[in-house]
Amino acid sequence: MTRRDCTTCLLAVMLTIGSTVSVLPADKQGIFIETFSGAPPSPTRWSSPNWDVVVHDRTDGATNMMHADHDETCAAPPTKHAIASHADAVFQCRDHIMTAINSSDPGYAVAYLTPAAVVDWTAGVATIEFDVSTGRSTKRDWIDLWLTPLEFNMVLPSDAGTPDLTGAPRKALHFKLINNFAWSIRSQPDDKKLSVSDWRNVPVPYSHKQRDRFTISIGSQTISMHYFNIETRQRFLIERVALPQGLGFSRAVVQFGHHSYTPSKDCDFMTIGSCGPNTWHWGNVKITPASLLTFTKIEPPGNEQTFSVVPGYLRFAARGPTEIDWGRGWVAVEPVNGPVANEGAFASFFLPVPTEASQVRLRGKATWAGPWQAKTISIWSKVADDMPTGGGPTGGGPPRPQK
Repeated sequence: MTRRDCTTCLLAVMLTIGSTVSVLPADKQGIFIETFSGAPPSPTRWSSPNWDVVVHDRTDGATNMMHADHDETCAAPPTKHAIASHADAVFQCRDHIMTAINSSDPGYAVAYLTPAAVVDWTAGVATIEFDVSTGRSTKRDWIDLWLTPLEFNMVLPSDAGTPDLTGAPRKALHFKLINNFAWSIRSQPDDKKLSVSDWRNVPVPYSHKQRDRFTISIGSQTISMHYFNIETRQRFLIERVALPQGLGFSRAVVQFGHHSYTPSKDCDFMTIGSCGPNTWHWGNVKITPASLLTFTKIEPPGNEQTFSVVPGYLRFAARGPTEIDWGRGWVAVEPVNGPVANEGAFASFFLPVPTEASQVRLRGKATWAGPWQAKTISIWSKVADDMPTGGGPTGGGPPRPQK
């Protein structure tokens, strides 16, 4: 590295391509199904070639210790075990997975789980089903879903003003848990409120053991969201609103988020649970119809090296002005949601790999927040360019028994 490179804090990184796995979780009708099957004897770090898993903390990984649900033998809640690492924030027990994060104080942390499938309501109604626990500990620990066109998807989408991140996608639908257990629905780019019943809490059991089913349906000019209690068999319409005519997309990447924003604050707001970081339990994800993606995951970067690429889109998050070299010289690249006002925040990048490119380098400049840093790097590829829509929605079958 030259003296000039050092003084401007430019850093080239090496990224080693991980194994590429053909993702085939959908059947012939275009249905993505994930049951999270697996019963390890103790809480076990979870990852899958069918999912892009991202855990981010404002303090560069120094997340606080917390006691997450399930003890060291995976016994059911209210038993707990201690975690103090991002690597342990997404784990498996008893045929489902958990997310558990505790942001620093003051701070912010998020985990995003993204299946390798694109939901498609071009030809009719599409559905997204997922089971999730309903126990809550504070309003400052919540879950959400982002539906974003492939070309605009972000590693780290966020509400405006979220610490350390750069805001929402250019186009998106956002389903966010608010109040005790109500859902807000908004659309981007104008952050327009679509929901009309987000003042109404869903009648959930507030349970860490019971995972109930939520279903989002989109298409035929309507967005609806239903709740199904697996114990009482009660079905509840959460919301039904018009699909915005100017939305501008009918296929979307689906991201399940878990957010922690100093969860020990504002505890007097909640009328349920205790105060502090929460564990969310997830199961039985089904997306109908679905088009498939493949994820080529990248090993953590080293310094001053080049890495190989495969056809698709280079996807990563970075803090600080970023440059890329596909073999034709360094050029500045812009975050997927446009220029950012806060250079010290982590921005998201989604760049098509040039046809002739076989390798690439990344580098960037330091900011007030610290050295330039890139992370959560992968290459996304479409299984088919035509992105087939597959069959229409089908029944999801009985939920997996709770354990």
